[in-house]
Amino acid sequence: MRPLDPDFQVRLRFAGSSGPEKALELVRIELAYRREREASIDRTLDEVLVSSDATAEERQWSKEWFLMQNERGHYMVSNLIAWLESTERRLQTLIGKTS
Repeated sequence: MRPLDPDFQVRLRFAGSSGPEKALELVRIELAYRREREASIDRTLDEVLVSSDATAEERQWSKEWFLMQNERGHYMVSNLIAWLESTERRLQTLIGKTS
């Protein structure tokens, strides 16, 4: 669920030691997972929990802060997806040249 998932980073580090086919397989698995997760995320404000005795200003701040955090995660994942797509294309090209 985390954009900088340490488990994926470790698997990525070692995937190349088995050759570009295994690296491509790992990239495709991660790409499918990230696309699915990103498509399923609900970005509404329904999740914002604000104290019932909060002022209108406090409620507005809570909503804005929620949106800022949500956008940060979205941009990080979008960047990762773009990198995965680019890496997938490069690996496909590399594999095509060695076949």
